[in-house]
Amino acid sequence: MNGNGVIRETYDVTLEVLTRVLVGSNRDLLLGEDVIIRENKAYIINFERVIEKIFSQGRSILQLSDLLSNLKRNRRTGILSTLLKTYNINLEEVAKRVVETTDNRVEKYKILKNNIVLNDVYCVPGTEIKGVMRTALIYWIVKNNIDYFRKGLLQVIDELKNGDIRDKDAGWIIEKYLKTVLRFEELNPKYRKVIHYYDVLKNIQITDPYYVNENVVLDSIVVAKRKNPFKDIISIIPAICLNRDAKMSYELNIYDEPVMPTRLHKELRDLYENTIPYIWRALREYSLDLINYEKKLLRISPKNATMDFMRKLDEWEKEVKSNTSVFYVKIGFGAGLYSKTIYMALPDDLRRKLEETMFFLVSRRTRGRISIWDHLTMKLVGSDHLKGKITPFAWSKIIVNRK
Repeated sequence: MNGNGVIRETYDVTLEVLTRVLVGSNRDLLLGEDVIIRENKAYIINFERVIEKIFSQGRSILQLSDLLSNLKRNRRTGILSTLLKTYNINLEEVAKRVVETTDNRVEKYKILKNNIVLNDVYCVPGTEIKGVMRTALIYWIVKNNIDYFRKGLLQVIDELKNGDIRDKDAGWIIEKYLKTVLRFEELNPKYRKVIHYYDVLKNIQITDPYYVNENVVLDSIVVAKRKNPFKDIISIIPAICLNRDAKMSYELNIYDEPVMPTRLHKELRDLYENTIPYIWRALREYSLDLINYEKKLLRISPKNATMDFMRKLDEWEKEVKSNTSVFYVKIGFGAGLYSKTIYMALPDDLRRKLEETMFFLVSRRTRGRISIWDHLTMKLVGSDHLKGKITPFAWSKIIVNRK
């Protein structure tokens, strides 16, 4: 947001979760310490309430400290469960939330991923929505000006193999290159020239959700090979995530502060002068390409397991084509690098070169244990996977209406 700008346009933005969404917080949860599962329900514990309940029974800090020290000394696991049992504390009385557990495989794991919480509500922050918009716009710029970017991208992809670059940093390295190309300059008459790197969304601000229909579930993200996802399981990641039908509302403001480039490829100049119309055009094209790329990837998997989701993708494609206010996107953890980077925008030769490089980086990081990358694996909703259904993780619907 620019504090000096005048609001030019305001939009209502609605996000609907369609499969499962996980926007990770900075802190994972520990099963048995932060979360207790009983009868297919996950109790997310407020430890302060546990302590309050103990002290309300007349126990002293010294007594509690002695018990905890004894449990740790004897390397007891499930300290929280022991405290609840010892002091006869009801789970419901000390739980922040009680959510359904839809995949019983999560009980085998100690660490649970946890969705971000804002103002005590599980949601998707506004920065994630803006991040999707930025990804779509950069994707659209590269796709429609690939000849301008080809030489530089080839050089960057070659350089990824050199040095100590991790596969997870590859997207950041490519974006860093794009920042040096898609730049504009501001001249300060009193001082020397200052170069500011690109941010065509500089004049756009989106709030955190002002309304949330919270719907949270403890499920898993199943990472599996596409050809045989029910036998070739690479990992299972338990997560407290946003469930289907969770819905959030945001306000998007566009400020009247045009970005004026002075040195840009001529075909990109008017992009900066007409950012907003291009944003919706880019989002629409990106959404359609993402839907169709997901279809392409799902054709690798067993047809009977993908049938239901393929029908949904067909419906979504028709809706995006007929309604300029609706976009289908992937958000957060498990969305896949193809949805977060310019991968889909590349022609076949650059895709193959990037794939070869990513295979190399993944194999180097895992010392040969894993040599496949992203689009050869899939991130699935665990509870559907248990039922023999393939449902990709992270899909959401964005609806934008001008006020």
